[in-house]
Amino acid sequence: STIARSILSDLLAAYRGPVGDLGCGPSDPVDVRRVLGVDSSPAMLAVRRKRYPGAQGLLLDLERDRLPSSVFDAAIGSLVLDHIDQPRFFLRQARSAIKPGGKLVLTWFTDSTLPQDKYSDNHFTYSRADGRQMRTRSRHLPLSEAVAMAVEEGWKHSMTARHKLEQN
Repeated sequence: STIARSILSDLLAAYRGPVGDLGCGPSDPVDVRRVLGVDSSPAMLAVRRKRYPGAQGLLLDLERDRLPSSVFDAAIGSLVLDHIDQPRFFLRQARSAIKPGGKLVLTWFTDSTLPQDKYSDNHFTYSRADGRQMRTRSRHLPLSEAVAMAVEEGWKHSMTARHKLEQN
């Protein structure tokens, strides 16, 4: 999405090291040398590599697998909280994967941007890292709930036009 590309560009400008795109899907990595995409779908990572030669991808289930420790200076999770059932696990893993002082930028639908007719009852089928087919429902996680959960998992919330979370 345009928003995710803009956020990745901001993070790449602010940090010198690697930036994670958690739950990347087939998205534009912006800089194939510094952005590492992480996704549970081999098909999504394959599409991403085909669209963007040289794009790096790590096949991990963001709800069950552990991310490598201190591997990213910063990371984005664009709409990932709307598609996973274990957001607390995801937030803990992101905290572990991002170096101290790094940022996690999350995007998700808010009440005013949620396209009810399109997303409220949609189901998506995708392949997980272990090869199983999964069916999931995109759901709306209210901003207040997402922020409270992130703070409970050790992130410091800083409200801006984009909601950035910093490690305490």
